[in-house]
Amino acid sequence: MNPLFKAWFEAEAAAAEANRREQEALEALEDAPLPENLRPATPADIVEDAILWYPPVNGRDFHYWMRVGKVMYPDDDFRAYVSHDGGRYGLRGAFVEVEGHR
Repeated sequence: MNPLFKAWFEAEAAAAEANRREQEALEALEDAPLPENLRPATPADIVEDAILWYPPVNGRDFHYWMRVGKVMYPDDDFRAYVSHDGGRYGLRGAFVEVEGHR
């Protein structure tokens, strides 16, 4: 086999394995507990790779989190960023974990 094709196939297999591990890690995070040390998020918190938490409110009985993928309008209540899942989320109701307090 041409070594260039072999290298491509090997890289493709490695990428598939990395994708599988990523999915497993993400599934493990689905039930991540809501941190106790949260504060309301500010526009300064809307930065790439930040984790924002949305606690239960208005009759919703579950919490969720989002990873900031792309900053859009950091001070906007509804369009502050694009998350890891491709959705657009806002600052309204967002909280961040206070570092160093466990």
